[in-house]
Amino acid sequence: MHLSLGRIASGILAIRDVTGSILVFRQEIDEWLYPALTTVEVPQGAHEFRSMQEVVAAATAQCCIYLIHSVARLAVH
Repeated sequence: MHLSLGRIASGILAIRDVTGSILVFRQEIDEWLYPALTTVEVPQGAHEFRSMQEVVAAATAQCCIYLIHSVARLAVH
């Protein structure tokens, strides 16, 4: 009886240990299985970096366009 209970308990613990190891190394496993998800190709001629002013200006422009469209939709309804 003790032998069979020990085997069942050790099987459960082994499964827990393996799945825990998979969770710990999840990011590395994903990078290994799906390398396309972790790499980015920059088109030729594109700037790799932009200044903070360019990023803020682009975000502000997009935000203003979104707000204008939102207000226009509210005015129609």
